[in-house]
Amino acid sequence: MYSESTGVVGDLGDCGNDERAYSGDRAPDADVTITSIDGAEVELTDDTSVDYDTNEFAGTSMYSFTVNRVDEYVVTVSGESEAVVAIGRNVAPEAQLPFMIAAFTMLAGIVVMIAALVQTLSSRRRTRRPPLVVNYADGTMTWAPPSSEDRAVRGDAEQ
Repeated sequence: MYSESTGVVGDLGDCGNDERAYSGDRAPDADVTITSIDGAEVELTDDTSVDYDTNEFAGTSMYSFTVNRVDEYVVTVSGESEAVVAIGRNVAPEAQLPFMIAAFTMLAGIVVMIAALVQTLSSRRRTRRPPLVVNYADGTMTWAPPSSEDRAVRGDAEQ
């Protein structure tokens, strides 16, 4: 459960407090209770570990709770009249599983790209080999391809 400081209240049905925009520096103080239709109160645990700020909404977590069955619940908010409470899991983008998967995939892609770039640059260096040294039988050597004179028969050697 989150107390919001910025956002827009949508259509809430028979509520006179819907269809309004709100914005402030801090989330207004609010007390919240949740009860099931049969009157059993849901246990709320203090939890202020999550802050979020998207383009449309901003807020801070207030409570965490677990509901064990699908049922209808009544949420009662009291306190400052400007208080807006949002209920849902992982409202903060950084706490959402798809966001985390996308972030880690992008990070892994960058690491693979850097590794491929390093491999490409280092393999280009390895392909440069020193020029071929040609050693002749008479003990001479050259660093260039043989010339026409080098191909000619020397002394008493036969072709």
